[in-house]
Amino acid sequence: MDEGRNPTSDGSRQRRMDADGGDARADAGVLGRMLADRGIALEPAKLEQLARFHALLIDSNRTHNLTRIWGLEDIVLKHYVDCLMVLRFLPQLPSPLLDLGSGAGFPGVLLKIASPGTEIILAEAQHKKADFLDEVRGTLGMAGLTVVCRSIDRNLHLPVQGVISRAVEGIRDTLRRVRTLVPPGGRVIFMKGPSVDEEKAVAMRAVGGIFAEVADHRYLLPGTEMERRLVVFERQGPGAGAGAGAGGGNGND
Repeated sequence: MDEGRNPTSDGSRQRRMDADGGDARADAGVLGRMLADRGIALEPAKLEQLARFHALLIDSNRTHNLTRIWGLEDIVLKHYVDCLMVLRFLPQLPSPLLDLGSGAGFPGVLLKIASPGTEIILAEAQHKKADFLDEVRGTLGMAGLTVVCRSIDRNLHLPVQGVISRAVEGIRDTLRRVRTLVPPGGRVIFMKGPSVDEEKAVAMRAVGGIFAEVADHRYLLPGTEMERRLVVFERQGPGAGAGAGAGGGNGND
């Protein structure tokens, strides 16, 4: 049975969504104002793409359990703003950039919308979520956006310059997972909560000779007390640090 297709569970899920979040639909104008209230500005064409993605997310989430965040305010803040804040600290992303465990497209789809010059690979092992990402890619017609439906391990070879991970697993496990993918000088970017110091220490004891921490940005989600950390590691080796992070778009393409 296709998960999430049971009519009874679909109806129950829809009632919970309506009770918890109300109608989460929004057009480009509404989304643009909500982002602007959080200090994030996107050009009209990018807002239109975001609105198309948002419509797909809301419709598919009714049956496919893509995200447990249902209300419009929460979706915009905890998904869209959270993802787009990456570009405030890293305006030039590595390219190609692998979004490890993309889920419903966070942060990869949001970063692609805001930074169209960045090549992004969305890696998602769950078929229903990968199918959704394929639908997003086709509907939005994004060049330089690829979907990979499989787990990422050391046996997979992809031409990437960087990896980004949002709430997938511990830092040590991710660095071990991608160490054969990321070239010397390549970056691994972690979107984390405030309590990440022990994770970093564990990772450095395990792979300290292979990766080095190069940045740890601490910030609050705009207008809230929600703390975030954006931690960046660099792959060591011959040529490490030379041109690291080059080749990505900055959202102004």
